[in-house]
Amino acid sequence: MNSSISTPWASEIALTEELGEGGGLFFSRSGENGAQVSLQLVPIEVDKGFLELNIIAKKGFLGIVGRKSVSKTVDEVSLAEAKTYVKQLFDYSIDDLYHTHKK
Repeated sequence: MNSSISTPWASEIALTEELGEGGGLFFSRSGENGAQVSLQLVPIEVDKGFLELNIIAKKGFLGIVGRKSVSKTVDEVSLAEAKTYVKQLFDYSIDDLYHTHKK
């Protein structure tokens, strides 16, 4: 790893190399009526990471009927793309995030 390059997770990569264990950044947000969103970003290289986004816009009856949820995994995300996901997490409503990322 080039230690002169600075990224938000450079220290996570260094610890992973030193300890042999992974690290990452985890963001979560809660809304009304049990709505929640979480984003996990795990560094895999200095300028790339693995991203997992989980959105529950509506819990539904018994957690199943009427549930509005979506999960998205990006195996390789650039720093610029990761910043966009994190910005959306805080700028958009949970319902808007759900509609943006549902397939």
